[in-house]
Amino acid sequence: MLTYIYCLPIWKICLFVIIASMIWRIIRKRAKQYRFWKAFVLVCTILMFFIICWTTIMSRETIPEGHVYSLIPFITYRNAQTNVELYRSSFMNCLLFYPLGLLLPEALPVKWNKKDRFKNTVIILLCLSMGIEAVQFLYHLGLAEIDDVIHNTIGATLGALVT
Repeated sequence: MLTYIYCLPIWKICLFVIIASMIWRIIRKRAKQYRFWKAFVLVCTILMFFIICWTTIMSRETIPEGHVYSLIPFITYRNAQTNVELYRSSFMNCLLFYPLGLLLPEALPVKWNKKDRFKNTVIILLCLSMGIEAVQFLYHLGLAEIDDVIHNTIGATLGALVT
């Protein structure tokens, strides 16, 4: 399914995200009062966490040539001048963490105010992204890039802003 989404035109993906975000806000507003809501959001958050881990770590094969990494921020955009597919990759990295940005603030304790839930969501998902990149680096699973952390955090932040 993720491969199908990756191949769609960017405008269709953006339209889907906007519509899905609007639907999420409507559902959240109406379902928040029900007892099952918190449990539902927690299950969805955990499921999304496993989908991200599967996509970024477990489904990848080891690169035999050793450690491949990039610690230069925004190098992707310089490289995209010769390979425009890197723009799509950056956008998809933002999109990958967007659902967790929507879900996690709802899963955090209600007694925290909205600002604290937003801040903690961004910090938790930043740490998750850094952890994924560290695992990719340590186990030679693809290219470990600081740009991925930046884009994942942007996606998480945008998702958290919607809630």
